[in-house]
Amino acid sequence: MSWEKTDYPGVYVRALQNAKHGILKDLNISIRFQFNGKNYQEVIGRASEGNTPKKAFLILSELKNNQRQGAGPVTLQEKRELEQARKEAERIKAEQHDKESMTFSTLFEIYLKQQQADGKKSWKEEQHLFKNWIQPVIGNLRLLDIAPIHFERIKSNMEASSKRKD
Repeated sequence: MSWEKTDYPGVYVRALQNAKHGILKDLNISIRFQFNGKNYQEVIGRASEGNTPKKAFLILSELKNNQRQGAGPVTLQEKRELEQARKEAERIKAEQHDKESMTFSTLFEIYLKQQQADGKKSWKEEQHLFKNWIQPVIGNLRLLDIAPIHFERIKSNMEASSKRKD
C-alpha cells in the first residue's frame, strides 16, 4: 500500500495490512520534508502507539523551525538520537549517584553474597570480622567518606582488644 496525504501538509499515512487498531486497520504515520536540498521521509510510528497525524504535524513543525533557526535537531533521526543520548546521560548520572551514596555495609553485603555463591568457606569468618570490627567504624559511611584514619581506628581497636585478652 502507498502513502496517502492527510489534512496536514507533509504528513502521510499508510494502512497496515495485518495490524489492527481497534476495529480499524492500524496506520503508519510519516512526515516528509526537505532540508539542505535533500528529501527526507521519516516514520513517526503507528497509530496504535498513540501517534496521530496532528502529533506528526507538530513534530514536523518543530523540525522545520529548528532548521530555520539553526538550533536543535533538524531531522527525526537526530531528535531520536539526542533523546537517547539524554536518557543515557540520565542513566549514567543515576548510576554514579547510586555508587557515590553506597555505604560500606551495602558493598560488603554484595561481596558476602558473591562469596557464598562462589562456595568460599571463609565468608563466615569475614562476616564475623566485619560485624565486630569494621561495621562499628565504617559500616554506615559512604565509600567516598572513608579515609585512612578509619582503617587506623579499626586496627587500633583490634590491637586494644587483643591486649585486654593477654
